[in-house]
Amino acid sequence: MAKENLVRFDFSREKEFSRVLGRPCLLSSYQTCWQGIGLEVYRHPPFETPKCTVLQHMITIPQGGALCIEEISGKKVQVAEFHPGSISFEPQGMPRQYRWHQEMETIHITLEPEYVHQAIHETIDPEKVELTAQFGQSDPLVYQMGLALTRELANNPDGDSLYAESVATLLSVHLLRYYSTQKKIIKAYANGLPDSKIKTATDYINTHLTQAISLESISSQLGMSRYYFCRLFKQSMGISPYQYILQQRVEYAKSLLRHGKLSISEVAIESGFSHHSHFDYHFKRIVHCTPKQFLKI
Repeated sequence: MAKENLVRFDFSREKEFSRVLGRPCLLSSYQTCWQGIGLEVYRHPPFETPKCTVLQHMITIPQGGALCIEEISGKKVQVAEFHPGSISFEPQGMPRQYRWHQEMETIHITLEPEYVHQAIHETIDPEKVELTAQFGQSDPLVYQMGLALTRELANNPDGDSLYAESVATLLSVHLLRYYSTQKKIIKAYANGLPDSKIKTATDYINTHLTQAISLESISSQLGMSRYYFCRLFKQSMGISPYQYILQQRVEYAKSLLRHGKLSISEVAIESGFSHHSHFDYHFKRIVHCTPKQFLKI
């Protein structure tokens, strides 16, 4: 019997789909510092893929109006019509083949399996969790998270790793909650974090404010998973860790601006922002004026 020809995609490699499509990637997170999650945007001509499997979990979000895509399994063909809000989800290692007859643009989000399992390590045994494939599934939450992550990358080519990590954590928990064969694996906790853990978290954030901060680094200080840390931190503080860190960085930037020893671009980098425009956007959103206008107050 001839060995089945199966193409394996590894989306930790740059512009992976280009190997098959022969077309360039429109947008990619490959050059960013994102951990555990990747994003690529492609414009595909009418095409039939080879039978393939992906080394990561992959969410595909077709863009545009009603789009018909065929999923081929042997001689069986399943057709799904994708509308805004529809997604496809392929668990790691699941063989798939697709065909479409119109040009389309797609967002591909990949999640490393270990990263997904670690999102709620307190309540999950990776060996007992099996994620199920979805094809043409209506999932407005995942769809909107995909659009938001794409906009963030387009507007901030360096990539905000903390924002990406926050989205990756939410996506991981969503997949485990709704697309897993093992149900009720997400425990509910109330009343937030104890004061001692809040102090540990905020002290860590303020100490490392000008450096790259990850949810993993903070949550590991508390001996918690990323998801439960984010959930309980928000219960205690009223805002997410991501928004708290942005607020603290803006407050620090305000003090640097008042001293007047650094340019606005230097203040942006010194206060932990990846570049000037990223700093301007969040400063204006939080302070309701630009850094330049703030200097005149």
